[in-house]
Amino acid sequence: MKMLYIFLTVVILSGCVPGNTRVDLENARIADKAQKNGDWNTARKHWAIAVTNANPRDVSPQGMAIYNYEYGRALGVTCHFESSEVYLLRAHEIDVKSNGPYFNDLIELARLNLDQKKWDKTIEYYDKVMPELERINAEEDSPHEFANLLDEYAEALEGLNKSEASSYRQKASDIRDKNPKGYSITDRTPYGSQCTN
Repeated sequence: MKMLYIFLTVVILSGCVPGNTRVDLENARIADKAQKNGDWNTARKHWAIAVTNANPRDVSPQGMAIYNYEYGRALGVTCHFESSEVYLLRAHEIDVKSNGPYFNDLIELARLNLDQKKWDKTIEYYDKVMPELERINAEEDSPHEFANLLDEYAEALEGLNKSEASSYRQKASDIRDKNPKGYSITDRTPYGSQCTN
């Protein structure tokens, strides 16, 4: 969400609004507002328009990644799981190529699969993202968010009856004990909570 605000501000201040980009920005604003109000179906519809109208010649790679990421999340919340994964993977591909924050895409892909109890795929994504989070020192910079991820990873391991789940639960508990006044600064995407036809 924070990236969306930065992107919209830069585009608006720079005056670079070629082609359909103005429509994209308006749909992105509507989608963002709908998400904040918990209306993920409206958000999904407006992210769809923004993604469809966005032209990579006119929108930066960061902008294209955000559109795909947010559309993927909205699809997942409204139970369009396969499409959700497609768009989150597109966001990941764009972020990797443009040196963007691709670990966020991997976290969302892991959570999308976790909420569907697809344990193998969840673990596959967490196995990719955990080394990246360690590399950027997430445990120190965002201890409670990192602890939440460890608990989610443990949940997937428990789903497959893997014994190492307990070590991840313990590490998450230790992190919270060291940071008793901490809290998570982001809301978790509520995948599968607002199914539509």
